[in-house]
Amino acid sequence: MPKSKKSLIKDYVEKTPLSRAQWEKGLPFMPGGVIKGAYWNDPYPTYIAKAEGCYIWDLDNNQYVDFGNHHSAMVLGHNDSAVVAAVEREIKRGFGLGGPTELEFEISREIITRFPSIDKVRFCNSGTEA
Repeated sequence: MPKSKKSLIKDYVEKTPLSRAQWEKGLPFMPGGVIKGAYWNDPYPTYIAKAEGCYIWDLDNNQYVDFGNHHSAMVLGHNDSAVVAAVEREIKRGFGLGGPTELEFEISREIITRFPSIDKVRFCNSGTEA
């Protein structure tokens, strides 16, 4: 039998007291208690504690399938071992170096090779900067 919205919210509130407490902490500092409007849901957002593969866990250790995948940016899931190893390798080389690196060439060449309609690549922080 389908549940009413009221009963679903009641179940959610009972299962997520730590998310509610964290949300209440943020109310004085962020509009709606969250840094980003997309993170809001009724009656309050679910605060994520960790993620692995296609799963996320909230502060209360409830497990969820992550259908959002950070708005489709996590196509390989969370904590993919090959991605983690590559990121760790690059962090050890340094980050925010303030000048060009070999990696920029490698990434640009890969993008152009995979997408024939792209002639050149420019990395920017925003569309305005681009």
